[in-house]
This record gives sequence, C-alpha cells and structure tokens, in this order.
Amino acid sequence: MGGNVTLFCNTTSIKDTKVTWMKKSDVIVHHGLVFYPSKYMEYSSINGSFLTIMNTKVDDINVSYTCICDVFSYDAILKLNDSNYVVLPDAKNTTITWSLAEITLVNVAFHCVYPMPKCELFHNKSLLSTTYRSDHQNVDHFHNASISVISNSKICGGDIELRCTLMTLNLSVGSKHVLPACSEKHSELQTFSYMHVLVALCIAVGGCIATCIGAAGYFIRGIRKGMLYPGQEENYQTPVKKYGGKGYNGSCTLTCLCTVSNNISVYDISSQSCGHNNSCLL
Repeated sequence: MGGNVTLFCNTTSIKDTKVTWMKKSDVIVHHGLVFYPSKYMEYSSINGSFLTIMNTKVDDINVSYTCICDVFSYDAILKLNDSNYVVLPDAKNTTITWSLAEITLVNVAFHCVYPMPKCELFHNKSLLSTTYRSDHQNVDHFHNASISVISNSKICGGDIELRCTLMTLNLSVGSKHVLPACSEKHSELQTFSYMHVLVALCIAVGGCIATCIGAAGYFIRGIRKGMLYPGQEENYQTPVKKYGGKGYNGSCTLTCLCTVSNNISVYDISSQSCGHNNSCLL
C-alpha cells in the first residue's frame, strides 16, 4: 500500500476528450477539473483519459470507478489480483526469527502484503534445499502472512539470506551471519584430523631413522670384518693367555693369541714338536 494506481478510459471511438470520473457516486474529476488534487491526477490524450490514484489506501480498493464521456459511461471495480497489483512488505512490520542449530529454521511474519510471498534461503548466495510452510489471514483484502523455511543442509561460516518473491519482484528480506560455533566445531574436527596425521608421520619417520641407524651399524661392522686377516675376529677384551693341546701322533697344534692394538691376531701352527710337559713349542 501507499503506491499509485492508474486507470485508463478509452474514448477513441467517441472522439471526445472531455471526461468525468466518479468514485462510487462522488465526482472526483470533471472535464479536466480535479476536485481532490492531493489524491487524484488526471491526464487526457487523443486516445482517452488517465486517472491516477495517489497514495493508495484500503478504501480505494474493491470500489466502483466510473468514466463518463458524452452520453457513454463505463464503470469497473478496482480489484487486487496477482498480475496487476503488488503490496510490498514494510520492514517496520516484518518480524524474522533465526534458528541456526542442527537445522536451519527461519520464521518470517509479514503484515499487509499482496500477493502471498514465496521465500527461499541462500547460503553465501547459493540456494539451499528447503521445506516450506505458510499460513495467512485476509485483512481488508490483504494478507497477514506467516512463513517458515527449513533447511537440513549442514552449513558453516558465511551468511544466510532470506529472499522472497512477490509476483516478479525478488526482495532480500533479511540476512544473518552463521553462528561461530558451527565454524569452531568444523575447525576442531580438522585440527583433530591433522594431529592424527602428524603423529602417524612422526612415528613413521622415527621408525625409518631407527632402521637406518641399525643398517648403518651393521654395514660398518661388515666393513671392519672385511678388513681383518683370514681367521681374525674382533675382540675388545683384555689379552688372552696362550693355550695349547696335544694332537694326533704326538704332533701338536698350537694356537697363540696375542693382542695388538685391540685386535686379536690368531696363528695356527701345526705339526710342531711338543715341548716340555707336552707344551707346544712356538
């Protein structure tokens, strides 16, 4: 309400531009003279007369308007319909409640709109899949509408916007930032997942390092063994005393052990004469 409505009376076939306009039985325009200039404007052309009703109110709707030209008259009732009349919602008389918990629920109440709005939810300018409930009461040929829009989509961060369409007009009725708790939960889950990956990576790297160290030690020991003379063995103990034993046919096999620079040299002497007390002679 509050907009302007223009009516047209076609007088082409009459060839007379002098027109009288009446609202019910009240004359509001006569031959170009406007009796209520703050409410009506009249403009005549070769095709007929235009009557503009300014600042339309409830009492201007669903009443009879008559156009009289010469001896001809035509009357019609100004009615509201979805194709030619739109009453936009007033922001002061519009109430919105937001619920952004497990599901997204938006309730909006309009006072005095026409026709019934159709509303949708957008998250960061992307249309959400929603279910829709509406109810209305007719008051003075207009609607007091209550609409609920529900979305089960999981959303985090950004803005939720409510848009409503009246006829061909698309209006942004309201918007709200998504509650921080949703983003915090999402961040916590991501951090938790990252920590698991990091721990597993550290364990793998630690195991790899231990394996490399073990392999390096084994490799070094192998090199050191390869550098010894045949029959030599590594020994880091204190010097070992000589020992001998009696062989077959009175022959002796003598093994002498001595320590040289922490390496043990082994000498095997066979078929030597036995010394005193069956000891082997070197």
